[in-house]
Amino acid sequence: MLNKLVNELSISYDLVERIHHRITGNRETVIRRQEAIIYGVRRTENTNIVLPDYLDDCPVCELEKGLFEGNSNIEYVTLPKHLIKIHEKVFYNCNNLKAIEFPDELELIDSLAFGNCTSLKKVDLSKKSVLLFDRVFSGCTNLSDIQLSDDQSSLSKYLFENTGYYNDKSNWKDDVLFIGPYLIAAKDKKGSYEVPEGTKMIAD
Repeated sequence: MLNKLVNELSISYDLVERIHHRITGNRETVIRRQEAIIYGVRRTENTNIVLPDYLDDCPVCELEKGLFEGNSNIEYVTLPKHLIKIHEKVFYNCNNLKAIEFPDELELIDSLAFGNCTSLKKVDLSKKSVLLFDRVFSGCTNLSDIQLSDDQSSLSKYLFENTGYYNDKSNWKDDVLFIGPYLIAAKDKKGSYEVPEGTKMIAD
């Protein structure tokens, strides 16, 4: 394990070699590179966290489980621009986190990564499809502005449970909740329901 002081943060990290396959049209490119994974950040009183894009000249691509869990000081976070994975509970119970901007290369957000971030109001994941695991934003009670990409590959029905959007009765039509073209949740009821034309996916 390596350690470095960056942007007033004491960071524990490791370097790994990864192989990535990039497909452009009919062409596949294989990329082999060293990447950094952040495993720990010493608890900080800073409200504005800026995570480095590189460590030892290697792109930071992963944030490990529970990295900032329960840190009530954090209000704003700048994520590494080459970040690919946000693991489980990275920002869980960061109840003062107000804003987060997701980088273009992000591919995966694991379970409860932003669970119970009760000050978070907006999530914009419209740039590209990101694999979203179960209850990623569950309990974000002020989260009312949610934007998803047009080509989401999968969605969990508990993904936005107990968010501001979920709890707003005006967003429910015939006991069914949509975010854009995606059917996110439905209340148990007898009888049949005709899924509207244009629905791209039903969360499972």
